Amino acid sequence: MTAPAYVEFTEAASNTNVTSKQINKPPGTQDGDLLVAVWCWDGTPGTVTPPANWIQKILQSNGTACTLGIWYKIASSEPASYTWNWTTTQMLYAFILRITGHDPTNPINISGAGTGSTNKPTCPAVLTTINNCLILRLFGADDDDITVDSGYPTNHTGITVDKSGTATGSTSGGAAYKTQANAGDTGTAQFSLTATEEWVAATIAIAPPVYNIHLESKEDNNATFNLSTITFDTIEYALPNDVSKQAGDYQAQYGPASGYEFNSWETSGGVTVVNSIENPTTATVTGNGTLRAVYSEVAPPLLEVIVAQTFPMAYILDTSAKELTSKVSEEVVIKRIAQTFPHQILKFGKQQELISIWGVLELSSEEWLHTNHWDCGNEVEITAAGDGGKQNLGAAVPAGKVRRIRVFKIRNAGTNNIVVTVKEATNTKLTIDVPAQTTRVYFEIHGIKFTETQQPTVQSDSVTGGNVFVRASGVEV
Repeated sequence: MTAPAYVEFTEAASNTNVTSKQINKPPGTQDGDLLVAVWCWDGTPGTVTPPANWIQKILQSNGTACTLGIWYKIASSEPASYTWNWTTTQMLYAFILRITGHDPTNPINISGAGTGSTNKPTCPAVLTTINNCLILRLFGADDDDITVDSGYPTNHTGITVDKSGTATGSTSGGAAYKTQANAGDTGTAQFSLTATEEWVAATIAIAPPVYNIHLESKEDNNATFNLSTITFDTIEYALPNDVSKQAGDYQAQYGPASGYEFNSWETSGGVTVVNSIENPTTATVTGNGTLRAVYSEVAPPLLEVIVAQTFPMAYILDTSAKELTSKVSEEVVIKRIAQTFPHQILKFGKQQELISIWGVLELSSEEWLHTNHWDCGNEVEITAAGDGGKQNLGAAVPAGKVRRIRVFKIRNAGTNNIVVTVKEATNTKLTIDVPAQTTRVYFEIHGIKFTETQQPTVQSDSVTGGNVFVRASGVEV
């Protein structure tokens, strides 16, 4: 996160009384730069007419002794020079500052001006409302009681101190700057004259760019959107939401809703993340953009309940069966009810009561996994990088079914380290790093979920010196 930067200036002066003056643009001016024009007149110039598209920020006199005028604009196809006109003849000293790295829409955060009659033109304190402002200190004074390019405020970088000339009725002016990392009071700043004179002094805070970050979330199969919250830069936001931030790095964390788990991050525009499958992660902001959390439904827990193992000393009373049915969540799968010796101890009526709530009661988790086993069939071979080499992982999920892929065996025969991506259409479900000439087995305990008609695919970011081979297995119910 950096403040706007002063780059260069041009200047003009008249040692005679005139009603107009031409001043060149800074030579390196590019479209989008901020130009700040500062005019110092001896006396009052009357009605001032700036060139087209210049916005007046300050025009203040100290009696009839001197006047300070400040205008600004965002550069766009600028001419080589500009002419200011006014109605009362005056001597003048003027300059144009070129600034970069500012907010293109609202470049001035805050400004202020004051007058006095001392040898210390004092730029007033202002309260900035955002971090990383460029603070300009500017003044115009009666007469020529200055030392050229000297007398700058303490802890500031000088830009110019100069004068219209040495004739009777002359004027002088100057500029300096500093950066301020944190929002708040800028404090005052004093230039130094060689004698007491009337003066006008100003402080202008130039704002850095602020970008809009759109926060949102979605389920990996697009079944639901914007569940739960994203905490961005320590502040928690309900979704969807928009956040204004300067360029920089920020921590982002998704808090999944009950029954869901974080899957990955998706970004667009001027927002990127360091690791798309890490939560929390670091988000880098360089412009307007979107940060999207992708979440998945959590697989129902597999709870293995052994109600009884011995006979005849251990058995289940009616009340115990009722207690069991009241305490176990409907999402829980009962994997084992009882061993049978010499007959099934859980009474038939209680068994039917549980079946009515949870469905078929399996004899064992191993049998359930075997009964509902799925695999992709033949080993999938990836021969090209990116979308061009994308391959289907088996057939699409049948109607009425849900597939959870739990095991991926990836053999990288190539000479480059690779990142293998598992997708459904354009939605990234999982990324797996595989070193060169290595086989990696990746296990996901709950499985990567695909719903009916969805087609799992797999691709690699690199295929160099050898192809990539993938096998996948899981359950489908």
